[in-house]
This record gives sequence, structure tokens and C-alpha cells, in this order.
Amino acid sequence: MKVSGNPVRLRHPAGVVVDVLPFNEMTSFDSDMVRFGPAFASFNLKGLHEVYHFGTDEISFEEDHRYKVTTPESIILLKFLAYEDKPEWRQKDLEDIGMLLKYYFDLNDRDIYDNHNDLFKEERELESISAQVIGRKIRQSLLSNNALLNSFKGILEKHSRDLSSTPISILSRQMSKPAEEVSSLLLEIREGLWRSVKFFDGSSISWGLFREFGRSQNVNARFL
Repeated sequence: MKVSGNPVRLRHPAGVVVDVLPFNEMTSFDSDMVRFGPAFASFNLKGLHEVYHFGTDEISFEEDHRYKVTTPESIILLKFLAYEDKPEWRQKDLEDIGMLLKYYFDLNDRDIYDNHNDLFKEERELESISAQVIGRKIRQSLLSNNALLNSFKGILEKHSRDLSSTPISILSRQMSKPAEEVSSLLLEIREGLWRSVKFFDGSSISWGLFREFGRSQNVNARFL
């Protein structure tokens, strides 16, 4: 691997690109400047602390090498936040979001069938189901930061309202879908953010209360 012109990006000779995210203690700094080796990179840190703790999977290679890898839904969150920070420079992020939305079900079908099968009770497109799952998982990552959760909700609502906006246009082109369908998918993600948790005995609880004990308890619950 070698460092590309972007100091947070590594490029393999075979063409594989790996973006290195400033996780852990670096994300607690009240600054947007992060040092990578000899260089400083202007980097929007919003959301990275939450993703590091609640939005990564661990992978291993040959048992000796273990890495935290950002989940697809966390990448969607971070790319929306990055675009919102510098929309004139980050349109490529929207293209990446479009590709992730388009193929999310194919990448996560086993998890969706096993843990989100309530979404199949109503007849709907697989991309619609995927969008709600994305919202649910982003919600889990942002439980500790209600302000950021509300901010992300506002981003989704803003872009879903304007069918002629740049985000809708780029997502529509990338997903080969009409603007109306793309707008609906953004609203499905928002819906996933706010669905309540319902227990099998019929009782329900708000996400705000569930947050206080859900991470430390083996709760027998499902989303509705």
C-alpha cells in the first residue's frame, strides 16, 4: 500500500483504495485538523466517535491481524455528514451512498432476514426494507448523541423534500431510479430512525428509555 495525494487514503498497486478514518482518541478533539504522518488533513470529525464505538465490525486476517471496519450503514451516515459539511467538494460521497443503497440488501440479506423480518409483513421493495434497516442501525450508533441524531434526521428530510436538488439528482442517476423513489427511500431511512421498540408481551418503550438499558441487558424485543 502507498499513500495517495490524499493523506487519509491508501492505494494498493492493484487499484484497491482504502480510506483511513481518524478513530479513537483523535475524534474527541474539538478540531477538524487531524495529523496523518507528516501531513495535516482537514477532516470533518462529526459522527466518527459514535461510529467507532457503535458502528464498526471487526475482521481478522490470518488470525494475527484484526481491524475495525466501518459498516455500510455507518459509511452512509458519515458520507451524508461529509456532504453536508462541504457540498461543493463532496458530490462523490453521494455517488457512493447511491451504490450502497442500491446493493445494501445483497450485502446484508442474512442479517435482514434474521433480525428484521418484521419488515416483510407488508409488501414492499427490498430497497425500501433495506432503507429502514439502515435507519435502525444508524439509530443504534447515535443513541449517545441525540443532537447528531436530530441533525441527521433533518438532513434526510431536507433532501427528500426537493426532488430537483443535487443530492436527489445524483442518487437518482446512481441508482437508476426516479427522483420520487429516491426521496421515498430517504424517508424510509428516517422512519427507521424513529420506530419504537415493542416487546413480545405487547408492551412498548421509547428509544430514549430503551437506550438507558438496552446495551447492557439481554432484551427480548423487536422493532415495530
